[in-house]
Amino acid sequence: MQAWLSFALVLTALRIEIVTAELQYDPWQEDTQLDSIKTSDNVIFLAPYPRKIQGGELYGFANAERACRESGQAFHADGGFRALLTTHNRPLSKILPKHMYNLSVVNIEGDLLAETWGDFIDGKITDHPLIAMDGTKDHIGPRWSWKYFWLGDGYGRTCEHWLSSYFMDVANVFAFDYQSGQVVNEISSCSASLHLLCYSVCDEYGSFL
Repeated sequence: MQAWLSFALVLTALRIEIVTAELQYDPWQEDTQLDSIKTSDNVIFLAPYPRKIQGGELYGFANAERACRESGQAFHADGGFRALLTTHNRPLSKILPKHMYNLSVVNIEGDLLAETWGDFIDGKITDHPLIAMDGTKDHIGPRWSWKYFWLGDGYGRTCEHWLSSYFMDVANVFAFDYQSGQVVNEISSCSASLHLLCYSVCDEYGSFL
């Protein structure tokens, strides 16, 4: 009987320890720590597609993604590039998950474009220029020399889901104002020939350098 009582007391103590551990367990905190470990060495590369295109020449979001992927593979042996475009189900805030908002944003030579992805989303950039897939550097100059990039807004300004080049259809676009350190937002007709910006989350920092 005494042995059985001792066993019961030990079992009860173990249950108390297990319950206490469960109460202290925070899965959100663990996920955050793991994400921090997994993304701490990552950076986000930005590189323009090497030629201008009208809004409808993107032929939809999926084909824009393919254009970035194939261009990245052809010029840099990296098929991980994606299109920095919004759609109805993919607003700018959801292009990357929140735990990646602390990653640095760089061009394909490794020069810092924005301290973090969060800063870039907020329109804060450095004076280092973008470099296109083919190695062409962006100009740092007056407004007339800026490159404008297709963006959309996830609602009505996406060139009819990136299928229309009709001059009455419009899309939100943006440019890099290096002199003021800001991203400038504008609206453009879908018939305009503008640029497509591609991005890649990469943990091999020197892969393009």
